[in-house]
Amino acid sequence: MRSTNPMQESRTSGEAGYNDRIPVRPRITELARVAGTAMSAAMVCSPMLLAARPKTPLRVFCIAAFEYLAHLRGGTLGRRRRLAMAHACDFGSLRNDYYDHQLLDTTEYRSLRSKLRCMAPEAATSRYIQDLRQAERNRPILVAGTSGVTDAVIAYRTWVLDLTLHWLQEISDLSVEPVKFHALLSAAGLVQLADDLLDWKEDQAVRLPSYVTAFLLDRPRVAVAMPLRAQADALLQRTVGAAKRDVGSVPFAVAAALIWTFVIALLRVRFPQ
Repeated sequence: MRSTNPMQESRTSGEAGYNDRIPVRPRITELARVAGTAMSAAMVCSPMLLAARPKTPLRVFCIAAFEYLAHLRGGTLGRRRRLAMAHACDFGSLRNDYYDHQLLDTTEYRSLRSKLRCMAPEAATSRYIQDLRQAERNRPILVAGTSGVTDAVIAYRTWVLDLTLHWLQEISDLSVEPVKFHALLSAAGLVQLADDLLDWKEDQAVRLPSYVTAFLLDRPRVAVAMPLRAQADALLQRTVGAAKRDVGSVPFAVAAALIWTFVIALLRVRFPQ
C-alpha cells in the first residue's frame, strides 16, 4: 500500500505552518502508548527466561513479539498459548538441527510432538512440518559458479523464517497486519544473519547454505563484508520503512536497529577489511 502523508493531504493555502504541527502530539502520544505496550508484553514474558521452555532467550523474545501484538489489540496470548509457542520454538529448532546435521534426539522429538498435539492447532503443525520438509528438500546446493545461488540461498533463508513465523501466528490465534508481519520477518532475518556470521566456519565445513557461505562461494573472504553489510542494511530499511507507515511496527524497527548494530560489529570482527 502506498504510504500517504496526512500533513500534505490536510494542507490548504495559508494553513501550511499550522497544519504541519497538528500530527506531532498525536504521534508522540501513540509512540508512548506503543512503547508502554511493548514493555508490558516483555514483562509478561520475562518469567519464561527462567523456565524450562523455550530453551533460549531469543525464543522468548520471539514469543514476546506476538504477546506485544496481542496487547496492541487490548488482549493477551494467555499462559497456554505462550507455552504452546515455547514448545513450537523448541520443536522448530530440533527439526532445523536434523536437516542441518542429520542428528535427532528422538526422545525430545516425541515429547515435543506429543505436547504440541494437545496445545497447538494440529492442522497448522502438520502443515508446518510438510512445508518445512519441502523447503529443506529444495534447499540450494552450494556449487561455485552456479548462477543465482546467492539469491536462492537468501530466498531459502527467508522462506524458512516465514514458514515458522506463520506457524507461530496460527498458534497465537492472532490476525497480524501484513506491515507488522513483514517488519517482524525482516527483524528475524537480521537475527538469522547474525547467527550465520557466528557459525560461518562450521556451516562452511559441512556446506550448509547460509548468508555467509553463499557469499563466500565466488568471493575471497576479504570481499564478503560489503555484500553482507548491504543485506543487513536492506533488512533494517524494511523495518524502518514499516515503522514509518505504521507506528505499531516501531518496536520491531528498534529491535532490528539493535540487531543490525550487532551484525556490523560481527562483520568487523569476522571479516576485517
